[in-house]
Amino acid sequence: MRTPLFFPFRYNVAIDFVAFILTRHGGQKRIDEIAVLAYLCDRVAIARLNKPIIGGHYVTTLDGPMISELYDILDSGILRLRVPHGTLEPPFTKQENSVKLIRQPDRDIFTAPELTVVTDVDASFGHMAKHELENWCAQNYPEFGGQTITEIATITLPWLAAILGKTNREIVQIMRMAAEGSALEGLLDESQLIP
Repeated sequence: MRTPLFFPFRYNVAIDFVAFILTRHGGQKRIDEIAVLAYLCDRVAIARLNKPIIGGHYVTTLDGPMISELYDILDSGILRLRVPHGTLEPPFTKQENSVKLIRQPDRDIFTAPELTVVTDVDASFGHMAKHELENWCAQNYPEFGGQTITEIATITLPWLAAILGKTNREIVQIMRMAAEGSALEGLLDESQLIP
């Protein structure tokens, strides 16, 4: 039996998240800051809504905890809007260590509760520079800290849910939702839960 360790990555939501953040911060922001803000949004969403906004693989790096897929997409500079938006021009472009908004996407992809989370996280953390985000996460999040130059550690969904104070019953429910939304097959192995 396998337990899903992550929710599926929601590519189009991630693209809209980046455009939303860029719009609120003068049209340009560092890639690592955006990836950390995305993680913070998912962390708050799991705490409040029992599900993430963006999903994907959560990792800790020297730059802070982040969503791996989002960082990779932004850092590669290769951005394609997926169906049904494949014919649209990308809303932003990579410029060295940051991304710059080219145009506003014409989609509102967030649900009302997701928009509240994104807005709250941006209001609390969006103004922080890279080193401020790193320091804040190191002081306040047990899943981040003590990284060396070469380490990248995975933050699994059961571990994050346990850190957030979810009960075993809530963790099982979150894991079921992750399994339903992913390509992983098999039943949940409740013995793998963190007590």
